[in-house]
Amino acid sequence: MPSPPSSSSFDADMRRQTDLGAIWSAIKWGVLAALFLLWGFWLVFFPSPRAEPGSQLFGVAFLVGGAIGLAFIVRIALQRLTPGENALDKELSVFGDPNLVAAEIDVAFAGKRFRPRRVEIAGDWLCYVGKGLTVVRRLDRLIWAYKLRLSHRLNGIIPYRVSYDLIVWDRDGCATAIPGSSTAIDKTLQNLHVATPWLLFGYSETLKESWNSDRADLILYIDNQRQRHITTNVASE
Repeated sequence: MPSPPSSSSFDADMRRQTDLGAIWSAIKWGVLAALFLLWGFWLVFFPSPRAEPGSQLFGVAFLVGGAIGLAFIVRIALQRLTPGENALDKELSVFGDPNLVAAEIDVAFAGKRFRPRRVEIAGDWLCYVGKGLTVVRRLDRLIWAYKLRLSHRLNGIIPYRVSYDLIVWDRDGCATAIPGSSTAIDKTLQNLHVATPWLLFGYSETLKESWNSDRADLILYIDNQRQRHITTNVASE
């Protein structure tokens, strides 16, 4: 089980934000379950004289469903707050022992405070915690990054808002979507380009087709670009 990190470390800041996200999610769903409990309690114990026949049975169903839901929400929240089982530790464990990975991240972000809901890039790492999402990625695992514009429509017809995601694909063919403002994502892509100039940036149908049909060749191309960049930098020092 991972040991508690230093209270002032970058990892500790991410961990606190991850825990707050789990607590906030539990509160939101817990309120919904509690409303079902209250509704069921009211239908069972304070039935209206004009209530439809069988309304008390609905009340019992709401009581049972609300109680089960609340118990499930509490169990999941406690699990997410358990060291080794929370979202951050699961992200870290992908890259090895969570303690060692956390220490490596702390070194990479030494002297820098973690800011929630912002993509942080330093050393070999990309980190994000916000809106119930925790992301930790090694930069050398990334292949492709771009901004995605999402148009949200009411009933699939009436547009009512636009949102943006930063999409990053890794060499395993897995995509991660990180929400943010258009300006913030543009800034992140600039920072990512400085840190990893060998990546593929921007979306196009040609790239999409190549990613779907010739992924191995694209990954090999990125690996060669990365090695060429590293060799050039070493030679210039």
